[in-house]
Amino acid sequence: MPRQHTPQSAFNQPIQDIIATPPGCLLHSGLTILAIVVVVAITLAAFIRYPDKIRAKGIMTSQSPPIDQIAKSNGIIEAMFVSHGAVVKAGEPIVYLQNPAKRQDVEKLKDFLAAYTKVITPADYLQLTLPMPLQLGELQSRYASLELAFQELLLLLRQSGTAQQINTLKNELEKTDQLYEVLQKERDLAEKELEVIRLNYERSKKLQQEKVVSDLEAEKAAATLLTYEKQLNNLENGLIQNRIRKEQLQLEMLQLDEGRSEAINAQRFVIEERVHQLLQGIATWEETWLVQASVGGVLSFKSSTVLNQYVTANQALASIIPEGQAYEHFVRVVAAETGIGKIQPGDKTILKIDGYPYKEYGTVISYLKSISLLPEQDQEGNSFYELTIPLPDTITTNYGKSIPFRPNTGLSAEVITDDQSLLQRILYQFLNLINNNIK
Repeated sequence: MPRQHTPQSAFNQPIQDIIATPPGCLLHSGLTILAIVVVVAITLAAFIRYPDKIRAKGIMTSQSPPIDQIAKSNGIIEAMFVSHGAVVKAGEPIVYLQNPAKRQDVEKLKDFLAAYTKVITPADYLQLTLPMPLQLGELQSRYASLELAFQELLLLLRQSGTAQQINTLKNELEKTDQLYEVLQKERDLAEKELEVIRLNYERSKKLQQEKVVSDLEAEKAAATLLTYEKQLNNLENGLIQNRIRKEQLQLEMLQLDEGRSEAINAQRFVIEERVHQLLQGIATWEETWLVQASVGGVLSFKSSTVLNQYVTANQALASIIPEGQAYEHFVRVVAAETGIGKIQPGDKTILKIDGYPYKEYGTVISYLKSISLLPEQDQEGNSFYELTIPLPDTITTNYGKSIPFRPNTGLSAEVITDDQSLLQRILYQFLNLINNNIK
């Protein structure tokens, strides 16, 4: 039976049907929507920006950051002299730690030492009263040495023997002065009498030459003159002896007074040494058991600083925020070494303050001011860089809310390193892939 041949057009008919049939409305709409979606996606990718960020933790601080007040010894807090938030002066006591000495007794001793240093004359020491008994702990032995030396000084000052001798000499000196005045008057009278006798002698001698009076009368006048001259010489000798005795009395009084003064001064020197040792001991005691403000400013106690709380040496009990000067505020950030090369001074920085949720309060916009030149290492050996970000005097978020500056407040910092759109990033990755394949 002969084979029948099928026409070629019969095989191509289904294809012709498909090609010849125009696309429907649904297909046209789908392509249009797809094109629109692609265009919108590209447009959004061009406008939506996805920056690279370096995230790190930091704190608020200033050129004069809070200064911790450290306990120098282990102990229980016995007294707190100021309240949280109070303004204190440098050297003002803050916290007192319990120890073998009584603080009130140490204050009594300080008052006595202050009064002792103001004494001018030795007699003023008799007006001082050494406080006792005192409980001074580690200062007790030094206080005992001072007490002994001070009692010896009082004994020297109250000794009556030397004082009586000096008083006796003073009385004799007064009588010697009185005798000197009497002798002075007698000498003046004797000089006047001698002048009269001398005139009488001259007259008798002249009359003797004129043979008016006898030689015997002239001789009597001469004898009378010699007698009065002798009396005047005796008075002069008495005055000289009186002056010599006066000088002797003054010398004896001076020797007695100098001997007593030397003994008193020697004892005062011993006491000065004891006082100096005690003042040094008190300073060491205060540094060990009394926490004093190192600077003036606003005091902020740590939460663990309460009465009867046991603290350890080198534990921070409080912080003082210095006042009275205008300081630049900034943020100190510790950033890991990874990616540090991507950031540069001037990069935009976003700050999120701890305690002020950024979704409610917003963020603070600033910039990176500086990066430390060399890396540092923490206790675990990890390297880090320190970043500095300035803060305005009035901190305002992008929501228009003010945030107070509180030193050591924690925060998160985001440094914007490369602010590119999604389209730029896709094209960058695509071009980078092509360049790698070509190489």
